[in-house]
Amino acid sequence: MKLWNKIFIGVAISVAALAASVTGAQAKDGAGNIVIIVDPGHGGNDGGSASSYDNEATLNWNIATALKAELQTYNGVRVYLTRGSAEWNSNAARGRMGQQLGADLFVSVHNNSGSNASANGVQVYGTVNSAYKDSIKNLCTSVASHVSALGLANGGYQTRTSTKDSSRDYYTMLDEAVKCNIPGIIIEHCYLSNPSDANFIHSEDNQRRCGAADATAIAGYYGLTKRGVTAGSSITLERTYSANMTGCTAGSYSSSDTSVAYVSSDGVITAVGAGEAVITGSAGSVTIKVPATGLKAIAAGINPTFCNASAVASYNQSTVMVKAIYSDGTATQLSSGYTFGGINDSGNGAYDIPVSYNGLSCNLRIYGTGAAGSYSLNNYKVIGTNKDILVYPAVYNGINTGITITNDNGQTSQTNTTPVQTEAPAPAPAPVEETTVEQTEEATTAAETEAATETETEAETVTEAETETETESAARTDDAIKSKTFPKGLLITAVAILLAGVIAAIIFVIRRKRNNINE
Repeated sequence: MKLWNKIFIGVAISVAALAASVTGAQAKDGAGNIVIIVDPGHGGNDGGSASSYDNEATLNWNIATALKAELQTYNGVRVYLTRGSAEWNSNAARGRMGQQLGADLFVSVHNNSGSNASANGVQVYGTVNSAYKDSIKNLCTSVASHVSALGLANGGYQTRTSTKDSSRDYYTMLDEAVKCNIPGIIIEHCYLSNPSDANFIHSEDNQRRCGAADATAIAGYYGLTKRGVTAGSSITLERTYSANMTGCTAGSYSSSDTSVAYVSSDGVITAVGAGEAVITGSAGSVTIKVPATGLKAIAAGINPTFCNASAVASYNQSTVMVKAIYSDGTATQLSSGYTFGGINDSGNGAYDIPVSYNGLSCNLRIYGTGAAGSYSLNNYKVIGTNKDILVYPAVYNGINTGITITNDNGQTSQTNTTPVQTEAPAPAPAPVEETTVEQTEEATTAAETEAATETETEAETVTEAETETETESAARTDDAIKSKTFPKGLLITAVAILLAGVIAAIIFVIRRKRNNINE
């Protein structure tokens, strides 16, 4: 073999290996899926901001569950929530939940508010961390564009740096995600202090549309395709996940057991409960197998997360929130059954306490730096009973139609462009523990401020996910930050392939010139 051929083959092999190593490292779970944490901001005793119609925590929950449901219609992604509908969680615990699950992206769902009633529209904040800022900017811009297309003003991509350290985020939730090596965004869907925005988001249909728009933008960012299944085949779906049945006439679908699998008139099949069901359409039938929901991980937080160093040794275990995380994406607060280990000094003012439950373990992080700040002593309490997370994804013209479906036979098609809307049945109860704690306060209270809050000059109200980050060195160190975002890997792969093409072209030209000389 000639030298030039060997060089070319060597370059090609090297580029292929590089591409495989870069793209293969992006999906973090054992099955090779992108892992996304969807965080409904506030919750429980912390209602967040409010309009004359709604409190923010409820809106965040409804949007987040719709976002989760729509994302779960795609291949190659796993989605988890950070809390139950009747619960709160600390920022540190929300971030560390993502760390427990090996998350690729943290999405915190919020709605804005401000003293200026004219402030309106969607804004999407991305982390300012240098490892993630550039790659996450396009996602923020895309989300803002998709949501604003629903009829809201487009406030676009936003960042906000800490006034004490310009390399870090002002917003605690983004900072906590970065500490756990996860790029994060905060989606402020609209201003509850603006009458038009408040009226828009009061509509439950618009809440679901916002969630679907968020998910469509995220799926596009990661290059995901819809999950499809054709007549004559079978598919296993985790509870709350969905697939599109293709090749049938709209409105012709039925399920042999709706407690196992529900199918909409658009052919979107959603797994409801463990068992097996047959979905029938005009072109034939599909067998749906739904495994039992299983415990995936645990995560722990405490109210408050920040205290002075001398108080760490006497932390109150009754205010610790241990969340059980299930395979269907549920995160629910446990009432008992977990145990605590000793206090470990992790350095830089951070302390970790091992927590164990049902063979699983995690660390409870407490920061022994500075004062606790302003927080509600009742935030750790569950208020009422958690709702089921199951939401049936809808098909909306202009949001999630015309999207590529990858069928079980490897062929591609597109989602329906003319959805037939019908009312879905009420979901079955979730097969997980749902803890009920007696409500001790009628009104919701202010959120825990996990560090000193700056004086506000911006339009938005600073809330629990939107507070100045801790200024002590207990925060992340730069060498702990790793850039592992999927689109960045795709960019590197594309550049490598382009480089290979250029090298190949140069080699080809040189070889042609040599041949001409020899002739």
